[in-house]
Amino acid sequence: MKINDSEIIESFLKGNRDVFNIIIETHTKFVYNICLSLLKNIHDSEDVTQEVFILIFNNLNKFNNSSSLKTWIYKITYNQCLKFLKKRKINLDIDTSEIINKNIEIKYSERDDEEISKILNESILELNPIESLVLNLFYYKEQSLKEISEITNLSNSNIRVILHRSRIKLFQIINKKVKSRG
Repeated sequence: MKINDSEIIESFLKGNRDVFNIIIETHTKFVYNICLSLLKNIHDSEDVTQEVFILIFNNLNKFNNSSSLKTWIYKITYNQCLKFLKKRKINLDIDTSEIINKNIEIKYSERDDEEISKILNESILELNPIESLVLNLFYYKEQSLKEISEITNLSNSNIRVILHRSRIKLFQIINKKVKSRG
């Protein structure tokens, strides 16, 4: 029998700390991926992921159901990453100076799925942190614009702009990698 978020929280708040393992099992991979997309460092991402779950454990009583548990967790993750970057004095400014080239052509017909995946993952790492995060949330985690807005505190229109520019920038990076690999 699968237990839902409300039941997990209720059980946790009644003193059953073991149910917190369900939250960890369910959300660790995605929390880590958000950290990695923003921090671009495996060790820092692991540390911040641990910090996020400690925060969730200590603050689960403050969850108020105004959003889904998943969105609340991801918002905490995003904020922890921002705090970490601020401590390191790394700026997450959105790069709006990119020249948009709409004539992007990528030929994959001779590439296998593994090579395409490798090129895509390498290319995503070249985006700035906010671009890779928004793309990851939207495409891989299938979050709505509203959910991404709740997580990042960016407006829906700003998220749309980031998605648009990030897709174009990503295609440019992929195209360049494909051409250089022959």
